[in-house]
Amino acid sequence: MRRSIFAACACTIAVVGLGAVPGTSSAAVSGQDVTFMNSAHQGNMAEIAAGADAQRHGGSSCVKEVGAMLVRDHEKLDAALSDLAERGGRHPGGRRHA
Repeated sequence: MRRSIFAACACTIAVVGLGAVPGTSSAAVSGQDVTFMNSAHQGNMAEIAAGADAQRHGGSSCVKEVGAMLVRDHEKLDAALSDLAERGGRHPGGRRHA
């Protein structure tokens, strides 16, 4: 599970990084891109909720610190993903806007 979380984060960072390369931000957003962004967003929301739960109900300071880290890191990843979606003419939920 931990490996899949890191893989998803690495993929999100790679996709966000591609949007920063000159000349690539004007590329059309494919259906696969939208599917990936929606899946990554849902994953981030789940990790944020799990982190918040760990902060509230953790039995040790270590668990509460990991919960805070999950919230902080996945909020940052989701903000970057939302910026990328907006640059591609999409809302974070995958809908196109004018």
